[in-house]
Amino acid sequence: MSETERTYQRYVDGLVLRSAPDELRRIQEIDRRTQLSGDSFYDLYCRCTEGPILGLNEGRRPAAP
Repeated sequence: MSETERTYQRYVDGLVLRSAPDELRRIQEIDRRTQLSGDSFYDLYCRCTEGPILGLNEGRRPAAP
């Protein structure tokens, strides 16, 4: 795992910890989808959010914390 991937995971973990209840429901849905598909939560979260972040996903980026 690269340092960029570790940094992204820490970023997403922080977002999850600080999320409002409505955002947590959205995150739970993403988590449910990963459990059904076998995909990585972080990969699917990156694909399901807006804009690029840390160069990992050029099309999507989560809102700033």
